[in-house]
Amino acid sequence: ELLFNSEPFKEAWNEWVTYRKEKKAGKYTPTGLKRTFKDLAELCKMDESLAIKIIHQSMAKHWTGLFAFKGAIVEQNGNYNQQVDAAKKNFKVVQ
Repeated sequence: ELLFNSEPFKEAWNEWVTYRKEKKAGKYTPTGLKRTFKDLAELCKMDESLAIKIIHQSMAKHWTGLFAFKGAIVEQNGNYNQQVDAAKKNFKVVQ
């Protein structure tokens, strides 16, 4: 049984399973799947949208496991856009 039963989560989870298969990471055993969902529940604090972000992040970073969402702290920081804009302005290519 999935952690969440919504269509967006089902789609993200199915994409994750396909991604792991493509990376030859192996199928989840029943015990491994149970542990993965328990860990994901702790990582996302039962916030479905955060669980989906965690799954998408892992695929984007080419990880074979699910880890805490790295953007969570940044997104909570109201100065994020200002920090990114300042970083872009100060970015220089060194050759």
